Amino acid sequence: MYKVRILKNADWFAPGTVVYDHGYGVHDPQKICLVTFLIEGNGRKIMVDTGMDGIDKTYTEEQKRSFGHLGASKDTGELLQELGTSCEEIDTVLLTHLHFDHYWNAEQFTRARFVVNRKEWFHVMDPANLPICPVEGFPRGPLAYLAGEAFTRLTLVDEEAEICPGITMHWVGGHSPGGMVVKVRTEEGPAIIVGDAFYLYEHIEKNIPLGYCTDYREVLQGYRWLREQNAILLPAHDYRIFEKHPSLTIG
Repeated sequence: MYKVRILKNADWFAPGTVVYDHGYGVHDPQKICLVTFLIEGNGRKIMVDTGMDGIDKTYTEEQKRSFGHLGASKDTGELLQELGTSCEEIDTVLLTHLHFDHYWNAEQFTRARFVVNRKEWFHVMDPANLPICPVEGFPRGPLAYLAGEAFTRLTLVDEEAEICPGITMHWVGGHSPGGMVVKVRTEEGPAIIVGDAFYLYEHIEKNIPLGYCTDYREVLQGYRWLREQNAILLPAHDYRIFEKHPSLTIG
């Protein structure tokens, strides 16, 4: 059995058209947060996504005035120290997908094995896809680290992979071509870290497609699969995760 720890990097916001399919007519920015996850158990320390440092330094004065919820952010290394560990002690990093806020801190995990979906990797790394994976939104530094210094520690997987007994990754696509979720066996039952299969619980509860997706049919198919698992669902961007799990620990 494993424990899943919720690590909050920051308060954030996103354009309404990124959060909700355009047909819903939500244009105003939406309040979101950024969390990442640490899995511990059976001698393993596994991160799901890397978190993103220094988010509060990106807030403009106008944004601070417009969004009263914006507070001080915490770097991933700081959050791990609070839990008695460090980036260097992480043995594996499971990347649900290659959007900047999920792989930004890859270079800090100097000993970890990295796991990412094969389709996702080649989608982002193919120069022909530069118009849809621009440098501005897909920073090349961490990708260069994965393709260079960490290349021998990089594993590409397909639709399903067992990371170790009790932890598996599953392809759902939708939000990105190779988007995956991570299923973990805990004492509270199965938990699934959903990456960005959905941003908000409202998405899966009301069957609302994400605004930012590469295939909305895959998004809805992913929702169906997730519901069938009868698992604890853990998104990366919904404040309700703190209401559902005030101890910040599952298992």
